[in-house]
Amino acid sequence: MLTLFCKQNRRISLPGDDMEFGELLDGWLDFTRSRVKRSTFATYRGVTERHIRPALGAMNTGELTVGDVQKFLDLSADVYSPATIRVICHVLRAVFSYASALGLCRHFEGGIVTPKNERREARTLNEAEQRKLSDWLWLQDGPAEFGILLCMGTGIRLGEACGLRWGDVPRDRYIIYIRRTLQRLPVQDGSGKTALVFGPPKSASSARTVPVPASLHERLDRQRCDDDCYVLTGLETPMEPRRFQSRFKAALRASGVPDINFHALRHTFATNCVSLGCDAATLARLLGHSDVAITLNTYVHPSFEAMRDIVDRNSARFPS
Repeated sequence: MLTLFCKQNRRISLPGDDMEFGELLDGWLDFTRSRVKRSTFATYRGVTERHIRPALGAMNTGELTVGDVQKFLDLSADVYSPATIRVICHVLRAVFSYASALGLCRHFEGGIVTPKNERREARTLNEAEQRKLSDWLWLQDGPAEFGILLCMGTGIRLGEACGLRWGDVPRDRYIIYIRRTLQRLPVQDGSGKTALVFGPPKSASSARTVPVPASLHERLDRQRCDDDCYVLTGLETPMEPRRFQSRFKAALRASGVPDINFHALRHTFATNCVSLGCDAATLARLLGHSDVAITLNTYVHPSFEAMRDIVDRNSARFPS
């Protein structure tokens, strides 16, 4: 008989592999809950409930094969982004490692192969769109619009911007200390509700110092409030991420720029930096990455104009 911790720390005894895979998922989630950041756990639980459980949850662990799992992953790779597939594979490997420690699913060790799927190029703003959005934002006096300009000029994340206080922006130094992030996460009581949660930056590398662009210095000084006030509101209460995204969408509509997601500002910032000759190590520090490869593979999107320019410049060295 096997003793397994399941939902709500309830102990259940199961005979060997005679259990549904969904029960194994429940046990792993309870085991993992206190071992990772709350935001990380929310991500794991999200892919578990949206993707893994509907496809595999009802299957018996004794009958589940590597082929079943690989077929699920291959089909998923045709639908979901590479980033989502990587998280699904990470969760499955962790679940099978957990199961192996319990004497279950030993044949899965090392058996999961991440499918190769086509990388989807992230949408970025072209120069004309950046100019239109920036021009409109400069005509507005609100702190939220200033926050969008700040994200365009520094590449900071949505949650980092929402958690930014004026005390994180030293007077007369024009730098930003990234010290916290604000996210809306599920409440861990099974109610399905969510709550605003302050937490540390995404990783150790994400706790960083970022220079404020010279073009924003005067606007920054004009917007400044007491140190306890939040940059996006000018008040001692923060702006929640969904509200900030809504303000961003409104800015896009008002400026006549096609709809994009907020994270595209970060991609656009990175691509701009590379086009200006920024080296990969410096860009990784600005974005808060520990690995330069993440920066280059995820956030750098050379435009066709940039590729044409480099081809033309290269060919000019050998005139006909």
